[in-house]
Amino acid sequence: MPYRGLSIFANLDGDEILYLPRNSVQTVHLSVAGGPDLLSILKEAPNQDYYLLQLEQTDFSVYSLEEQQLTTLKLPDSPGNLTDALGTEKRGGSLNYKATPGQSQYHGHNETSREKDIDQERYYRIIVDFLAADPKLDNRPIVLMGLPQNLTLFTQVAGNRLNLADISIRRSVTDLSPKELGSLAGKTITDHEKDATSRDVAGLDTHRLLTEMARFVPL
Repeated sequence: MPYRGLSIFANLDGDEILYLPRNSVQTVHLSVAGGPDLLSILKEAPNQDYYLLQLEQTDFSVYSLEEQQLTTLKLPDSPGNLTDALGTEKRGGSLNYKATPGQSQYHGHNETSREKDIDQERYYRIIVDFLAADPKLDNRPIVLMGLPQNLTLFTQVAGNRLNLADISIRRSVTDLSPKELGSLAGKTITDHEKDATSRDVAGLDTHRLLTEMARFVPL
């Protein structure tokens, strides 16, 4: 049915009624079979809500994706970018520049690749500490977005302290508008959930049917 609502089904004796919220606004094809069409039913389940964590080497942003609507989160006391977070403890340093009349002079340059790597890891640890301790964030899954090397490092640093989703967007998204970012994240998550649902249903047999039906919510 091409509208939001509920799927309701019951056994013939009528002593058990189950329902599943239907979030799809796409046309659902009618199927007639001797048992429930579990794949079609499960596909109607609402998409799970997520946080999106956009990671750059020296900055980060957090979004909320609820009912496929993307919102940028304003987090008080956020550590900010790498320079804000590390301050004078930043090991990478910066290029010192001095201008005098008629000439420009460059002084000591102490940026090294290794020092930048150390700063980035320390910065990511600060982000993990902040997100793990923020009472305003519930425990919904966090989808990481960014270059593969940044996501790999952050995942290692986070360990099991954050609820990281097994979905990720492994590319820079800084060039995307909020609308484009929401569309990309929504499609990535929907495709993942469809694949997961198909795997669940493919594993069902008649002996597991009643067990799997317990996933639905009693009315």
